Amino acid sequence: KASGRNCVRLFDPTDPQSSDESENLAALLKIAIGQDLVSLVYQPIQDVASGRVEAVEALMRLKMLDGTLVPPSLFIPVAERTGAILELGRWAIRTVCAELLAQ
Repeated sequence: KASGRNCVRLFDPTDPQSSDESENLAALLKIAIGQDLVSLVYQPIQDVASGRVEAVEALMRLKMLDGTLVPPSLFIPVAERTGAILELGRWAIRTVCAELLAQ
């Protein structure tokens, strides 16, 4: 917040402020699934020659409590470091399967 609105800060593990942001992300990840702060966006993978969709990848998104999106490049490393990536992975698999069944 001290940096102002509409700006991006990159995580630098040597920067004490980035360390605080990492801790905040770790705390956010602990509540993210229960608070509906995690979502999936599906991206089709097409064969260029035929235009046919060959696969679909699920991309995870994380929102802060104020609705601001957190880039995966920031929250995935924190999730991996804290072990939250395991629960996020389980949630993603359950969600994809449930959405496929609903089709």
